[in-house]
Amino acid sequence: MYFSIIPNFKKHLSPKPTIQPSFGPPQPKLKWTASKSDFIELVYALQATTAINYGENEIKEICTALQSVFQVHIEDPYRIFIDLANRKAAPLKFIPKLEEGFLRKVDEQNKLI
Repeated sequence: MYFSIIPNFKKHLSPKPTIQPSFGPPQPKLKWTASKSDFIELVYALQATTAINYGENEIKEICTALQSVFQVHIEDPYRIFIDLANRKAAPLKFIPKLEEGFLRKVDEQNKLI
């Protein structure tokens, strides 16, 4: 008798909701939209300024972690860095843009006050 009720009861159950585990980082929803050269400038700047783990991580480790966060694939970060270092005009293009953008936001905030 009980066995005949179970199949009917299962029909009325909703499927088990998928719950993201509470451990580990959430799936990234950020996408890198600047150039790969810009990405490498950021990676090297973070490592050189000891902003991540007191600068004790290798470029490849930082690059791999940020590639995951920003959903970007960099084949050879060292090669891109060499290309950046060999630029005739200026090796940095993205870092000054970051500074410019940040200062613009600060200025906009100050105008609101």
